[in-house]
Amino acid sequence: MELRKRPHVSASQINQLLNICSLQFYFERIAKLKKPFVSHSLAFGTAAHRTLEHYFKWLKAGETPDRDSHLDMFSELWKKANQEQEIKFGAKDDAESLSVKGRNMIGCFIDHIDPAEKVLSVSQAFCVPVHAPDGSVVEDPIIGEFDLVVEREGMPVIVDWKTAARKWAAGQAHKNFQATVYSYAWNQMYRSRPSVEFRVVTKTKEPSYEQHETQRSERQEQRMAMLISKAQQIVKHELYVPAETGFYCTDCPYAGSAGPCKEWGCEVTPAAQAA
Repeated sequence: MELRKRPHVSASQINQLLNICSLQFYFERIAKLKKPFVSHSLAFGTAAHRTLEHYFKWLKAGETPDRDSHLDMFSELWKKANQEQEIKFGAKDDAESLSVKGRNMIGCFIDHIDPAEKVLSVSQAFCVPVHAPDGSVVEDPIIGEFDLVVEREGMPVIVDWKTAARKWAAGQAHKNFQATVYSYAWNQMYRSRPSVEFRVVTKTKEPSYEQHETQRSERQEQRMAMLISKAQQIVKHELYVPAETGFYCTDCPYAGSAGPCKEWGCEVTPAAQAA
């Protein structure tokens, strides 16, 4: 949180700006408009991450954490999230059904832990400069956090936990921008490129567990730096537009008949529109 107080870019920012909706990026991160609700997937994922973070900190300390108490921990975190904010649910889910699914999913994560792996770090923050392919340094550093770093067969592996509605498509990890950021950040700090592994559990009645491992090359990291450089130009010139047929519109807190997205284009500038 201290690192995020300074001007910076992050994988989630770039993904939101370039892949989700640049206007949503503006409303949330520039205009800082109040959200009338948060999506259930965001609140659910946060509760799951905090539970797993706590579990793996026990492992790193050399302790044997209790499985059932961490299932209860998820339930309490999920209950608190529902009490503190308005959560928008999908047609097939509610707070109670997701509480049950969440407990099953945390159990699935725990049951698939490899005891041969050594936990090196949990929730490790990073802040590194972004070097563009032309040798220049992008104005703001990239900041983020590795969910987990483990040692496997003598080599470090960066692990990211994911909760998902369905199984990942083949090759999805190899296209993931977050993995490129992780590889780049690690290389900047330690001068090596580790494997990045996504551990995915689905929100199905019987959760399924998957591990998707990927690696990045110098060329892919150069492409990442160029994307970040172009993204900062979008912000500098206020080139924010709505994703009219966006997949994420249903869960967007700024959409809907009364949302600010519907008023876009009626004013000259985004700043005037937000005011």
